[in-house]
Amino acid sequence: MTLVFVAPANASIIYDPNDDRYQLTATTTPPYSSVVEILLPGSLGRCTGWMYAPNMVATAGHCVYDKTAVTNGTFDITGMTVWPGRNGTSTPYGSCGVVASYVPAGWTSGQTSTQPGNEAFDYGALKLNCTIGNSTGLLSYGANPTLGYSTRVCGYPYDKTVDTMWCSDNTVRAADAYQVYYANDTVKRMSGSPVMEWTGTAWNVIAIHTMNVHGTAPNHSSYNHGTRITSTVANDLYNWRYSVP
Repeated sequence: MTLVFVAPANASIIYDPNDDRYQLTATTTPPYSSVVEILLPGSLGRCTGWMYAPNMVATAGHCVYDKTAVTNGTFDITGMTVWPGRNGTSTPYGSCGVVASYVPAGWTSGQTSTQPGNEAFDYGALKLNCTIGNSTGLLSYGANPTLGYSTRVCGYPYDKTVDTMWCSDNTVRAADAYQVYYANDTVKRMSGSPVMEWTGTAWNVIAIHTMNVHGTAPNHSSYNHGTRITSTVANDLYNWRYSVP
C-alpha cells in the first residue's frame, strides 16, 4: 500500500510495487465530475476536494489551515483556485475562486509550527464564488461505513501527470468514532479526496481522505485513513454552506 503524506508537506513518498491506481478520464461522468483539484496559494501545492453543495467543496482541514506550513495557519483564499473534473489540459467546468474557508475548532486547537492538528478533526470546506456544483452534480455523504464494503478514493496525485485524476479501489478495513481505515493506494495531493463506499446502488462519501500509515496505534499503523463523516462533520458542512462570508 502506498503511503500518503500530508499535503502540502514535501516529504518522500514510499511506493508499493502493487500500486493499483488507475487513471480516470471520464471526469464529466458522476460521481467523478464532483471531484475537484484545489490549487493552493503560493508554493503550498495542490489538494483534492469534492462538491457537496452548488458552491461548496469539502476537503481536508490541512488543505485549509496548517500552522506547520503557514505562520498564522490560515491559507490565503485569494490565492486558491478550484477545478472540478479536471483532466490534464481539459477543464470541462472551468475554475472557481474561493470566498471563504472553514475548519472546526478541534483542528486548529493546539497547533504550532511543529505540532500539527488533531487528525480526528482534519476536515474543512471552501465556499466558492460560483455555483458550479449545479453543473457537476453533488456527492452524497454521511452513510455509516460497513466493514468489507467496497471503497473508491479518487483524486489528483503528486506522482502522476499533473492535473490528472486517479482512483484506487479496496474495502473498508475498520472504522472508529472519528476515522475510517482502508487499503486504497494514495499519495500526496490526494488529501481531501472523497472516500466513497459502494452501497449497492450508488457511491456515498463515508470519509475525507487525510492520513498515511503511521505510528503504532491499531489501524493507524496498518491502513491509510480519513476523517469519518459523522453527524458532527455533516452538521458542520451544512452550517458552513449557509454561513455568510
